[in-house]
Amino acid sequence: MAFTKMSSKFAKGETTGTPVFTGGRRVRFIGLPVTPEGKVVVNGYIGFQGAFESASAFFTVNDYNGAALQIQTKATQLVGHVPNSLGAHKAVLPIRTPELFEGIPMLIPTLLVSQAEDVEIDFWLE
Repeated sequence: MAFTKMSSKFAKGETTGTPVFTGGRRVRFIGLPVTPEGKVVVNGYIGFQGAFESASAFFTVNDYNGAALQIQTKATQLVGHVPNSLGAHKAVLPIRTPELFEGIPMLIPTLLVSQAEDVEIDFWLE
């Protein structure tokens, strides 16, 4: 299966990333930048807002229990530099429930903690 890569950028000090226009497709993997030593750069929780036709009406993407969908990362996590087809410079996290993103044409990733540098997160869509 071929995946389409899209990216969201967080400016230094910001907690809201640039929109990812998924066209309602499922998100299968999320790629986080790592340092040359293999430490994950993004620290904290990644959450998701969604929007339909109008970008003025946002909503929180929830899990099956109705809680806000969040992914926790820690700057102390080490990631092996194993080459993969999705990008060797990223920590690639599989999404176990990709259908949670299905039908949402625009995703806006959010961070609970602002980052010390500009950060780019990749999304691979079906």
